[in-house]
Amino acid sequence: MNALTSFLPATLPKETAGLVVFGVLFIIIGIGVGFLLGRNRLVNVVMSIYIALVFTTASVDVLPKDFPLSGAWLFVVLLVLLTLIDRSLFEIHVPSLPQDTLWRIIVTGIMVTGMVTSVLVTLFPKKTVAAFPISVPVQYFGTPLAGTLWLVIPLLILLLLNKKAK
Repeated sequence: MNALTSFLPATLPKETAGLVVFGVLFIIIGIGVGFLLGRNRLVNVVMSIYIALVFTTASVDVLPKDFPLSGAWLFVVLLVLLTLIDRSLFEIHVPSLPQDTLWRIIVTGIMVTGMVTSVLVTLFPKKTVAAFPISVPVQYFGTPLAGTLWLVIPLLILLLLNKKAK
């Protein structure tokens, strides 16, 4: 983290520098995810996040208590499996005009990255989240309000994108 924040001015407070680095990396990863998966696959990933979260939440009581990361790892495994399954599982197509494709991919990629980050910050123990090499702003991803917003806002954005395309 110190190597990343060394590019920022020394007068910038360390917490602000960490937020800037996290924000830049978050946006870069979101755009990368968007381009890697593509528009229609991103919508399938959004649906997979909801399904994986429901299964994880329902089965977290059944998992062994001595393994502290079991809920988070179960979510990751379910998300990967659901994402790898053929896209005909949900058969969701997001219509768009060719000139709208680029910004739709970018926005949806950032929303998917935010959703996954929020769910993982919620499922990982606080001690594990604090030990990440880049400090995650828990107030933006780990609080109950933030978790709810990260699960609702992508749906609203998808609704808006679909209405505009029609």
